[in-house]
Amino acid sequence: MLDDLDARHLVHRGQQVVHEGLGHELPLAVVGEFFIKGGADAVGDAAQGHAAHDVGIDHRAAVVADDVAMEARQPEVAVDLELVEARYNTLAAAFRGADIFYAIKANPAPEILDRVAALGGCFDCASIGEIELVLSRGVSPNRISFGNTIKKERVIHQAFEYGVRLFAFDSMAELEKLERSAPGASLFCRILAENDSADWPLSRKFGCSVAMAGDLLIEADRRGMDAYGVSFHVGSQQKNPRAWAQALGDVGRLMARLDAAGVGLRMINLGGGMPATYDNSAETDLLEYGAVVLAAVREQFGTRPLDLIIEPGRGLVGDAGVIRGVRAGRWRATRSHGDRWQQGCHEIDISCCPGVPPFTSGRV
Repeated sequence: MLDDLDARHLVHRGQQVVHEGLGHELPLAVVGEFFIKGGADAVGDAAQGHAAHDVGIDHRAAVVADDVAMEARQPEVAVDLELVEARYNTLAAAFRGADIFYAIKANPAPEILDRVAALGGCFDCASIGEIELVLSRGVSPNRISFGNTIKKERVIHQAFEYGVRLFAFDSMAELEKLERSAPGASLFCRILAENDSADWPLSRKFGCSVAMAGDLLIEADRRGMDAYGVSFHVGSQQKNPRAWAQALGDVGRLMARLDAAGVGLRMINLGGGMPATYDNSAETDLLEYGAVVLAAVREQFGTRPLDLIIEPGRGLVGDAGVIRGVRAGRWRATRSHGDRWQQGCHEIDISCCPGVPPFTSGRV
């Protein structure tokens, strides 16, 4: 069990995790950003000095496989809620004046939702299940955005009945559903954005052209909806803070067209993309990201009053977790990993974390 260490006392140094109470290092290799309930759980008897096997790639969230009594153990995960809070406060300082809508798909653990809510955060939800989970934590529906641009009409109606009033869209079909099932709601249209410098580009997943967005927002206003704003996403794990500037230029041209048509947009959703530290490099300077992005907003829009939203997911929680995996077996083989050949492999069970993303490098 993970009850003999306190995750709140885990601090990170380089590629290792140190438990301050024990005073010695736990060699950890990282695989993803997953968590266990609460800040009082932690890495447990992995700290008893047994050798760990380097099986991963990342920095901060980690897999530990112990040589002793593997068959009797289960994979376990810990989350440091104090690190989540610290990251939230850094984002709030970096993007001063913007509302933080946590993209809960990154990790919907109730303890994380409670901490974000206590800090004054809002929530970006992609499904009715996520909305119901957030509401179950006592969060007001006016702090929820239904950010999926493709929704079944019945769940639009259900979210509207719950009190949600902020919805994303990027097509005429979606606008027609929203008009019928969420009359008068505030809408923001997602536009396509270049994100070649992101680790996971999203330019083909959601969004429409700037010209189409203009047509849709004008039509939304004509149909009695609140044409509130526009959103974009520069790609997950965006390593270039200047990537937002090009998209903001597109937003500026869109707003100029809509102003001329008598439709004044009041909000820009800057999306997510602020990276977690996954490549063992120096930690991302989120203050620099905020300074660069907000400077681009000022350059494009001057003193125009605008509501700004950011939607961090892994950028908020991705570095706060520790996974202890269980070695299910080992074998000797020669395997190719890109330009490298590896001998001696381990099977690692981390089944406590369904949906673990695929390895992007390192050893498996």
